[in-house]
Amino acid sequence: MLDQGESPLESMARAFAACNGERFPLDGGSSKVLRFMLERPDGCDAIVSPHAFEIRFGWHPSRHRYFLRIAPAVVSELLLLSGHSVGQAVRARIGPGTVPALQFPAWSFGRRLLWLDHSAEAISIRVRNGADALDQDARALLDPIAYELTFIDFPSPLACPKCAAASLRYRRLSDGALLCASCARSFLLGDMP
Repeated sequence: MLDQGESPLESMARAFAACNGERFPLDGGSSKVLRFMLERPDGCDAIVSPHAFEIRFGWHPSRHRYFLRIAPAVVSELLLLSGHSVGQAVRARIGPGTVPALQFPAWSFGRRLLWLDHSAEAISIRVRNGADALDQDARALLDPIAYELTFIDFPSPLACPKCAAASLRYRRLSDGALLCASCARSFLLGDMP
């Protein structure tokens, strides 16, 4: 059982220990996050640092933060799935596979490509769809997941309904809302008076 009062430095030390071959079992929380990382073919980019366990999924442009104390089990399980005992520079094809989980039913994922690197400061994890990948793809490092920003230009200034600042251009978010550059709040055109 993980110590719920574990400090970020202790969690980071355990994550580095996982990279160096120590194994940590999955619990409910770590299994759930690992499932988010592997289940969809869209992939993800993750960073484990003393400050955060942060993941950017291929299906969502936001950065999602998770408790750092679950990172050691996630790193440990990824190394186990890859067949590597240590994680200095792992390039591997994993899956399809099934992961048993405490507190939840077992779950499955398709073929994925995994890149796992660590330095003295952080652990970097990248997961990509491996369904159509060649063997050589598992040795190359892909660019980080990027999202194209889209903007809408208006012929005359449009006032933000939240702060009243007028602009000719607004960033369009994935749900169709517009983002005000002045107040950083979003709104739908249907919300306009």
